[in-house]
Amino acid sequence: MTRLGVGCSVVHLYQRPILGGGGPPPDVLTALLALLAANSGQHSVHHYADATDIPPFTSVDLTGQGRDHIQATNSRKPTVDPARGIIITDGDRLEMTIAGGIFSIIASVTRDAGDAAGVLFSDDGNRSICNFQEGNGTALFFSNTFVSSSAATITDPGSAVLTRGDLHAALPDDTEVLVSAQNIDHTGNTLLYMGRGSGSFFGSFRRAVILEETAFSAMDLLTARQLASQYVLAS
Repeated sequence: MTRLGVGCSVVHLYQRPILGGGGPPPDVLTALLALLAANSGQHSVHHYADATDIPPFTSVDLTGQGRDHIQATNSRKPTVDPARGIIITDGDRLEMTIAGGIFSIIASVTRDAGDAAGVLFSDDGNRSICNFQEGNGTALFFSNTFVSSSAATITDPGSAVLTRGDLHAALPDDTEVLVSAQNIDHTGNTLLYMGRGSGSFFGSFRRAVILEETAFSAMDLLTARQLASQYVLAS
């Protein structure tokens, strides 16, 4: 596995082949949902393959708190796929209503081969939270980015990755990875987007967990991120 950190203040990528079916060990999801319930905040958990594909596309929040992911506009509907979750093309995006806050977004992501530039996450100001571009030396929007060649503990940030080109290189063609974008500042925002209205990446999200970081103690936040990582990576 490969663990990468990306400048959404911290991003880790854990690589594995695309696998359909199955599911996470029940105790992982149960433990994650229990921890989120004990630390009330703007959290959500999504298994996109189970989404309703009839407009409006809706991925129900598994926490039971109603923070569903919904297609942003009539023309921004992803396609549900039983193995890959949801397939995203340029302009497809999902929105989650928020009231500001600092977030981690942890998701299983596949970048289509040949996709040279795109946005994974954005906000209601159309700001690119995480974006890549092959060969681009421009710094990522957030300054702290880390990469590691080993699946060490989640507290090990690894080596620095700073540019959009570095992020592109870290997303292998047609191979699922775990993206964990941490310390995303959505202060003043009312919507959190998976994808972007223009310039979204071409690929797929299979599962995702959204964590409002300030709802947790430091230790519980580390635990929540680790459980979320296990959940979104499970086949």
